Amino acid sequence: LIKAFKELEDTNKLPNNFKLVIVGANANTEEYENFLKLLARGRHNILMVGEQTGKALETLYSHAYLYVQPSEQEGLSLALLEAMGHGLLPLVSDIEPHKEAVANTGVYFPVKDVDGLKRELAYLINRSDEVSALGKAAAERVREHYSWDAVAKRTLEVYQDVLQSNLKEHYVNARTK
Repeated sequence: LIKAFKELEDTNKLPNNFKLVIVGANANTEEYENFLKLLARGRHNILMVGEQTGKALETLYSHAYLYVQPSEQEGLSLALLEAMGHGLLPLVSDIEPHKEAVANTGVYFPVKDVDGLKRELAYLINRSDEVSALGKAAAERVREHYSWDAVAKRTLEVYQDVLQSNLKEHYVNARTK
């Protein structure tokens, strides 16, 4: 992501006020974090703000244009779902967990493909209507499939199915005795 952003910046394909804000604590090693800081060194439009919560995180989401997650490996990402829930278009690597979460409400690029990510970023930066529409679709997807209400409803349905199945089995067993 940093490489793609820098290349777009170097070729004047980004608006001057466009920033890359990297949020989160280092999940790998201090070495990796230092490598990322080295990649971003001297770039005033690349901000590494560390872990954020509460109002600070809400402010970042509310001012973001889109959300990028270039993971090579990932489970169901809560950060991705949270960004989608805030109406941000997800631009994500094409790994299976991203495809499951995002479905047709975001944009994919091949995992580890800096040029692919750069192309998608360059395209989306100039398509605010499309970014907004997909962001709204992403928010709706989160509400329908990943909100507490949606999860509770599905959980209740599973319990009801199990109870119905057990009642039918009990009824069949009682009749055959």
